Amino acid sequence: MSLSPPIGHESALALLRRAAALGRLGQAYLFVGPSGIGKRRVARHLLQGLFCQRNDPKALDPCGECVSCRHFLAGTHPDVVEVSKPPEKNEFPIAVMQDLCKALSLTPSVGTRRAAIVDDVEFFNDESANSFLKTLEEPPQGSLLILITSDEESVLATIRSRCQLIRFRPLAESEVVAVLKRVKPEIATPDAERLASLAEGSAGLALELASPEWQEARKMLIAHLAAGPAPGFEIAKELQKFVDAAGKDSAPKSKRGRDAAEDDEDEVQGTAGARKRRRARDVVRIAASFVREALVCREIGVRPESPLEREPVERLARRLASPALVDLLERCLQADAHLGRYLGIPLTMECWLDDLAQIGAGRYVPPVGARW
Repeated sequence: MSLSPPIGHESALALLRRAAALGRLGQAYLFVGPSGIGKRRVARHLLQGLFCQRNDPKALDPCGECVSCRHFLAGTHPDVVEVSKPPEKNEFPIAVMQDLCKALSLTPSVGTRRAAIVDDVEFFNDESANSFLKTLEEPPQGSLLILITSDEESVLATIRSRCQLIRFRPLAESEVVAVLKRVKPEIATPDAERLASLAEGSAGLALELASPEWQEARKMLIAHLAAGPAPGFEIAKELQKFVDAAGKDSAPKSKRGRDAAEDDEDEVQGTAGARKRRRARDVVRIAASFVREALVCREIGVRPESPLEREPVERLARRLASPALVDLLERCLQADAHLGRYLGIPLTMECWLDDLAQIGAGRYVPPVGARW
């Protein structure tokens, strides 16, 4: 079978198919967009269609049955190379780049071209970029290079200027739900919709939030918020362990990252510190979403569809008045902003949770700095 078609990104796929149909497919593309939205999946679908031996390669529609498609699905196609920054490294090693350039210079084994998917290009250092630059400037005849990044501004100008740029937008919530149901069909639709609302257009984040570890952390946080004030430092200690685990969990399966739950949606977040900060912000945003649901429940009576969500939301809505819920939500937004500005993770989390406990106990605590 072929890779299931990418969900979303119709405009990017249409552009690539039009270029292929006209015989104008470029030699180097830079796919730019948020992490976890399926850029790598689109790249793989494109290459599988291009190398398909049964269907017209200009259609970029793989049959999934020919020898080339079977090799591609098994990850053993001799003319396709995929590389990325090793999770334990802070920069793209020059040795990985040298191996890539050597592989691209070889004569194609099956067809008439060779291709490469190069992820994490924002982590190129001067050495790896210079090693790759000659190949990028003068790629072998018929070769195709697809570079992928979630941080366009960090990609070296010498790399950006030699690629055709294709931008990928976050997925719609309905598209995130579709990915969740495809990868994890056991997820109930209301739960998939809730995860999609938290994922900010990233199917990879939604899949991560669906993991048992995340579900347990979320259950603990929601129970704390719904039940009433508790010493902030106690739950802060447990959540900090959960956040720290994001930095330790770096050993690859095929490659560890936000999209590791679906092998063909593999997008690495970066260094251990970046993964921990990302997880801390996700924890805060889950709390904000829960408080927002309680505020909506109290003000207009709309309750979550899922029975597991409904009880804690209703409990919080009964326990606190709307002004207190607004204060809780404001404190979540402020903590998210502080984490985004690279304030210390442990101190920010501890202060945030202590504020929530104080407000939950009926003691108003003025927010730090400007009000959001």
